[in-house]
Parts: sequence; structure tokens; C-alpha cells
Amino acid sequence: MNLRSGIGYEYKKMAKRKSFWIALFLTPVLLVFLASGTVFGKIYVEGDLVGTHMDEIAIRKETAKKLNGTVLTEEFFREIGAQEYLRPAEGYTASNYLEYEKKNSSKSMITEVIYSLTKGQEADSVYMSWKENLRAAWEEKGLSKSEISWMERLADETEIPWTYAYNEGYERFANYMPLSMMCMAVLLTVCLAPSFAEEYSLHTDVLLLTSENGRLKTGAAKLITGFSFSAVSSVVFYGLFLAGQILIYGAGDITAAAQTLPVFSEVPYPLNIAKVLLLLTTAGILSGMATGAIVMALSAAAGSSFGPAVFGLLLAFLPVMLVMTEPQNRLLATALNAIPGVYGTGRSLFSYCLLTICGLHFPAYQYLPVLYLAVIALLAVFTGRRYLKRQTV
Repeated sequence: MNLRSGIGYEYKKMAKRKSFWIALFLTPVLLVFLASGTVFGKIYVEGDLVGTHMDEIAIRKETAKKLNGTVLTEEFFREIGAQEYLRPAEGYTASNYLEYEKKNSSKSMITEVIYSLTKGQEADSVYMSWKENLRAAWEEKGLSKSEISWMERLADETEIPWTYAYNEGYERFANYMPLSMMCMAVLLTVCLAPSFAEEYSLHTDVLLLTSENGRLKTGAAKLITGFSFSAVSSVVFYGLFLAGQILIYGAGDITAAAQTLPVFSEVPYPLNIAKVLLLLTTAGILSGMATGAIVMALSAAAGSSFGPAVFGLLLAFLPVMLVMTEPQNRLLATALNAIPGVYGTGRSLFSYCLLTICGLHFPAYQYLPVLYLAVIALLAVFTGRRYLKRQTV
């Protein structure tokens, strides 16, 4: 039996577990359930049903056909800002709510962009206000003059004025990354916790000492199976979720500046939405692989799969709460952003926590992937050595 056969055998063992199929089915369902409120919910005005969120999405998509490609000049921002919201004299009712939503949708959609850049403050120049708000935030966070100067140079490199594009689907994808990674971590924990510990608890590990593959090839097969499953399932999971958002909200324009989405309004880097999506997805995959590596390391060290499963589930759910906090201490904030489940969010990738080496500054989306690859490699070595050591006991 060669290594390829060993990997196939490990996948077969995984597929024979009922927990594997239950997790494979329930985790996507859980994500859809958690994310469905903004899509399938209903809208009420004073107790009367006036429509659904799908009605609002349809209105925004129709309005976007007129707005897409509009150059967001200062003059255009002033024109939109000067417009008054149209309000029915008799007040909103179930019969006229959607009609007035259609009339106000252009102003509402552009106002969202203006508000995210100016933080709701009156400003003669939206772009100048955006840069001033960025600088104020960096000063509040305690960045050095050198770091602020470097960040300002990057902000100046963004091509202004930006062009509007309706990319709400990509914004939803980014907003739901914490929930997506939570569901992904649950799936990986359930599937990988028994990878090593199952043999210990069933006392079948001693048989590997006389098997054709031997302990070295068997351990390698388990690690390759775990990491390949983590990577492939993450790619498929995030790919399907992104495809679902595109199906609902439309494809938009991924060449638009990232800052045109309110969720990325505080990003100073000259990135478009395509690059941001690539960074988010790559970080999500690395986060999943790190979770898988931790669970397999615990599985190799534990006598049963219960302990690794409990720790893995904690690692899945805890980041959803941690992502809502942002410590003022820079070292603590950096450590928090590096936790699997937090790493992979927009906040962790585009945070103010720069790494400075010999006067050179590196943003989190550059140095955290390197750190993750190193940690995953170390965990793989630890798991392999722990497994081999246990086999010789």
C-alpha cells in the first residue's frame, strides 16, 4: 500500500462516520439560517406588512442599473446631498412604502457611501474628510509619525474620484466571514477530531506497527488528509457562499475601489474589491487549515476525540464574540487578530497593527499569512512527532 492508498483509506474512514455527514449537511444549513434574516425577512410599518427584504433588494438592483459607472466626483456628492428625501404627506402605509423607497433609493444608496467616508459629519470635500478621519483614527490608536506618514502615502495612491458600482453581495460576503469561518471550524472539528485519537481509544493503533505502510507513512497520510480536507472544504464552502451572494445581489463590478463599500471605508490601501475578496478568501482558508492543524495536534496528543472536539468547538464559537472587541493595547489587538476565526475578517487584514522591520512597514494582510504558514508547519511537525512517539510507547 502506497501513500496515495493511505490517504484514500483515511478519507474512507472519515466518510464512514455518521458525524461527518451530519456536519457536512448541517454547517451550510446553519450558515444559511444565520445569514437569511437580511434576505427573507419581512418589513412592517406600524404593524402593517409593507414588503419583504427581497423587494428592497430588487429596488436597489434596479436603481443600480442607473447608478453603476457613475463617477463619484465632489460635485456629484454635493448634488446628492442637496436632494431632499421624498416623504408622503399622509405618512408611510402598506400601499405606498415601496413606491417611496423606489423614489428615494438613489439618494439612499449614495448617502451610504458618503456617510461611511465622512462618518456623518458635514464636509466640503468627501474625499478630504475621508483622509482626515483616517488620520484621526490612526492618531487615536497611537501609530507613530512614520507609520501615519506611510499610511497616508498609500491613501494618496488610491485613484480618486472612485466609480460607483453596486457590490452589496461582496459586502455581505465580507460581513458574514466570521459566521462563515465559525461554521467551517465546526465542520473541521467534527471531521478531524477523531483522526488520530480514534485509533487510541479503539486500541487499533498497535496494529499499525506491523502494517505495510508503517507508522511513518500512516502518520503522513493522516496529516495530508486533514490538511487537504481543510483546504478543499474551505474553498468549496466560501466559494458556494460567495456564489449565493452574487445570485441574490448580482455580480457588480469587482474592479471598483474597495472603499466604495462601507465595510471597507477605513481601508487606506489602494485595493479594488477583487483583491480584497482574494485576501479574505485566502485568509479564511488559512484560518481553516490552522483550526484543522490545532484539532489534529490535540487528537494526536489525546487519548480520545472528546477533548479535541470540545476545544475545537470553543475555537469555533469564541472568535464570533472576540471579533466584536478591539483592544486599545496594540500587542493584544495583534494577537487577537491572529486567532483563527478572527483572522479572515476585514478588521484583522486591514487593521492599524503594522509590522515594522528595519524601517519598513508591513500591513497585516502581508505578514499574517506568513505567520500562519509557519504555525501550520510547526503544528504539523508536532503532530507527526507526537503520533510517532505514541506509536513507540
